[in-house]
Amino acid sequence: MMNCRSLYLLPLFFLMSFACFEIKTFHSDKDGEILIVGNKDNKLFYEKIGPDLLADPKILKVDYIEEVKRIVTSHVSARDSVNVNAEVYIRLFFNPKNLKVNEVYFLYRNTSPEKVFTVDQMEAIEHDLKQNIIANKNVKWINLPEINRQLGVAKYVNHMIGFKVNQLFSLKKGDLSEDKIWIL
Repeated sequence: MMNCRSLYLLPLFFLMSFACFEIKTFHSDKDGEILIVGNKDNKLFYEKIGPDLLADPKILKVDYIEEVKRIVTSHVSARDSVNVNAEVYIRLFFNPKNLKVNEVYFLYRNTSPEKVFTVDQMEAIEHDLKQNIIANKNVKWINLPEINRQLGVAKYVNHMIGFKVNQLFSLKKGDLSEDKIWIL
């Protein structure tokens, strides 16, 4: 799997409108193409984010994963066929001041967006994530003064959660229970 930070350095091949979402295709060395889809009103869609503007993702607990899984699976459409290697990643950018989700991006690997979500479904997922996900500080792993220091200088805190598309479809069809879905 490709390193998240390498997405910032990848060359831009393709940029087009997709209703109120925009699509960017980036090429990676070994993973083929990664398609990034985000609301074109998102600030980060057009901005390069250097590592100095991002806090260490470990400063936040990932106790919201089950809620993200529930939101994503509630909006996916059950389809009959999909590449067995197809993956979708939900990239969340948290506001360091209130720890709420500010921006949401969808990254597609080995598939195209229309095979997984409609534009309306992506908008609904984005809305639900922004309304329902608030992160907590991870004081179990990093001390509070260090967490507060990083949050004070960071512009964003970035977390990414991935899913196998065929598992999402199987869940929607009733062939798989939610507790069997792998988080990538």
